[in-house]
Amino acid sequence: MIVTSSRLNSIQVLIAFFVAAAALPAAAQEGKPPPTPKKDLPWRSTEVRLGVFFATSDAGIEVKSDVGVGASVDFEDVLGMTESTVAFRAESSISLGARHRIHFDLFSLSREGDRSLANDVQIGNTVFPAGTGIKSESDFQMYMLTYGYSLVQDERMDIALTFGIHGIRSTLEVNAEVIDRHKTANLFLPVPLPGLRFDAAITRDLWLRQRAEFIWIAAGPYSGVLSDLSLRLEYAFAESFSAGIGFNTLQVRLKSDNDDSGGIGFEGNLEMGFSGLMLYAGMQF
Repeated sequence: MIVTSSRLNSIQVLIAFFVAAAALPAAAQEGKPPPTPKKDLPWRSTEVRLGVFFATSDAGIEVKSDVGVGASVDFEDVLGMTESTVAFRAESSISLGARHRIHFDLFSLSREGDRSLANDVQIGNTVFPAGTGIKSESDFQMYMLTYGYSLVQDERMDIALTFGIHGIRSTLEVNAEVIDRHKTANLFLPVPLPGLRFDAAITRDLWLRQRAEFIWIAAGPYSGVLSDLSLRLEYAFAESFSAGIGFNTLQVRLKSDNDDSGGIGFEGNLEMGFSGLMLYAGMQF
């Protein structure tokens, strides 16, 4: 078989075309810039914190009687409870994805008082005469289950909008053993509480943490204001352990006009304010 030079040239051109076509994907891959590595965000998947709250308290309650008359009882001035006390706060959170997080917090504070009454004190339908020696105990707990969605999240900051259900339980117990009179007032309010949480990573181990959760409540028999504000500085001194210091203020102003709803044992007003230094330790995963 005789191969002409023109046919040979055509075969060479065809071979060169297929070689070039096969090399194009490799050349294109080499020409692409390397993929940007995914940023390693500092935000933790799971956190648990336990702390003490050195609080200055200002609390009072007004309970209506059957005839609709209510007397204001200041916990500090009337019942002799100390203004400064130590409260406990526990916090936990777990990530449900890049921007979704569930928080569960618990705040608990107890105080006691022992005083001889300077004036008559009426709580509900129970009257404690002036000169009576009384012992009192006040418990306040707040349970917080919150969902948070991060509106902004990068390697330096995480800004999340939160919404949850906060349960408030307050108990005031007053005893006058000499005249055999006893009064317990209980209050539990389920409170929806939207808010904002902001974490800033100053460095990978040093964080500035802020929270602001508050609402005006005007639904059914409830009306009032609840706010929970804090500013903290937290340092991770090991991969799984951290410690922090901050300022926390918790203010409650609530009123109930129905003693048969939501587990409320009376009609009346509750006013409580706690502000002070917070120290805590945490574990993270």
